[in-house]
Amino acid sequence: MLIELEDLNLEGRDDIFLKLGLARALLMGHEDPFSEFAYLEHLACWNNFFEEEPQKSGPEDFMAGFKSMADDFISGKFLSLQDSIPVNKNYQPQNGAHRISLLLAAKQLGMTTSPASFQVLSRPDRSWNFDFFRRRGLSPASIRWGLLEKSRAGRLTTLIVWPRALGYLSEIESVLDSEGLSSRMSFDLVLDRQQILGLVAHAYWGEAWAKGYGGLRSKAVEAGFEGGIRVTFLPSLGASAARDLKERMRSKWDGEFQGVHTSDGPEDCHRLVTLTTDEDSLRFLRFISWSYVFGKFSQLLETARLNLGERKRMLFAFSGSLIIALAGGREPADTDFLIADSDDDILGWSNHRSYLRRLGLDGDEIVLNPAKHVWFLGYRFIHPRVYDYICSVRRERKDFASTALRKAIVASLDGDHGRVNPNFPFPLKIKTVSSRPKWLGWKIVALGFRVRNSSRLMRKKLRKNLLKIRRILGRLLHR
Repeated sequence: MLIELEDLNLEGRDDIFLKLGLARALLMGHEDPFSEFAYLEHLACWNNFFEEEPQKSGPEDFMAGFKSMADDFISGKFLSLQDSIPVNKNYQPQNGAHRISLLLAAKQLGMTTSPASFQVLSRPDRSWNFDFFRRRGLSPASIRWGLLEKSRAGRLTTLIVWPRALGYLSEIESVLDSEGLSSRMSFDLVLDRQQILGLVAHAYWGEAWAKGYGGLRSKAVEAGFEGGIRVTFLPSLGASAARDLKERMRSKWDGEFQGVHTSDGPEDCHRLVTLTTDEDSLRFLRFISWSYVFGKFSQLLETARLNLGERKRMLFAFSGSLIIALAGGREPADTDFLIADSDDDILGWSNHRSYLRRLGLDGDEIVLNPAKHVWFLGYRFIHPRVYDYICSVRRERKDFASTALRKAIVASLDGDHGRVNPNFPFPLKIKTVSSRPKWLGWKIVALGFRVRNSSRLMRKKLRKNLLKIRRILGRLLHR
């Protein structure tokens, strides 16, 4: 039966995305030990490296079989696609996960493949999602790896519940259940003001009002500005479906404030996944200099977006002192970068791969190892800890100018204080919200921010709430 790859229903088959990173590495012919770890670990949790048909026993058999399929794709013979891939009536694959991951990887890399054939069988849907593997002991690192791949493949939607709407979590969950979105994963974060600002920037980057600090700050105030947030990963939704979902949720609090955000597309979703699932990236937001971000850095990102192809971007990281410039330190004289498995220069920028090799560092590992980089606005940056090491080794005059800032950032990222979710990928066990007021204008005033709204009704509510607060304070003072 003729079914397009885009038509496949991959919900409940998150094992495919745990294979996708390694599939892409095999097709590109480079080593990626971190994708390989996620692949092998999910098999260990799933079937303990045993399969009856075709018979496999042990990690070596699975790796050899996967590599053989990839070699078949590279050779252009596509013998592995001659057998039909079984799907059920909902077009969910019942087998052939390795072949589908290779087809997805080939599409990402722009490779031409032979069309796959599918056979429709009468079978129920599978439930091999991230929550299934999480219950079986899959590590947070591998779950995060799979989420990154799923968002990169355009098969994920991110839902953010801002601090303002946390009192309505039960209503939000009921809306998701009524829409049949049971295949989802949620976790909580506790963020300060700078981190909320950063998350708002990631959620709305590129919109006209979000191109300056004033608009960003206003949106952060509207979101609640600090406190707990709920992050939920949903199946991929179209633009109109996501918009309708938000409206249904907002109807639970009469639409007086937004309270929730859904990602608008694959790029928006990928930005949010890279940030919200990485502790160091979230903690680095406390140091961001927004004047630099909205100035020279936004122009740099636009250049990267227009000139980097999808294939290079997947293996790309910014290197050098740009990570310090983002925190308000000295600006780099030129733009340094890394591309895994490549020494090519691009965009007139400087490839740091061979330079780092002279300092005893592996540029490929910095790109591929999650512990060696942080994410900002959907791009990797050399980790401040790695950059601090580079400065301490080469000891050039320019490095001493940012010593105090570098040390402060590294100390903040290495310390246990201020962690945003030590329980990832599970929700926090503490209750982050104890009330659900209908209107929180008085909270904005209490925080020292002026409410700018000419609505007579809103001003009336504000006066009423302020009077209530004064009465309560009066009773407490006269006890």
